[in-house]
Amino acid sequence: TIHDVMSAFLYIRSQKLADGEKHGLLVYTGKDLYLVKANVVGRGKAPKGDGEADAIKIGIETSKVDKKDVLKPMNENLKSATLFISDDADRVPLGFNAEITLGSVSAKLID
Repeated sequence: TIHDVMSAFLYIRSQKLADGEKHGLLVYTGKDLYLVKANVVGRGKAPKGDGEADAIKIGIETSKVDKKDVLKPMNENLKSATLFISDDADRVPLGFNAEITLGSVSAKLID
């Protein structure tokens, strides 16, 4: 199955996400195809609004699939990425951190 970015995210949220669990997905961005590996690193706290919430930490790795279906090493623009989702039935996205070629990017849930 090939996912777009949103359906890939929804798929990951719907999984059990036990510590050490790994998922591989093909994700089409509208221009390129990527193999995205989501690895459940563990559990901890993540910022949420004015406090903290129990969170699942997921490491993200990407490799581009070229026109000949050959995997290229890790996406040159994305060095590393981590996704934090709430450790409850809702699996609310709490935050995202990424190291990219130009520096770092982060986002967090405010309310």
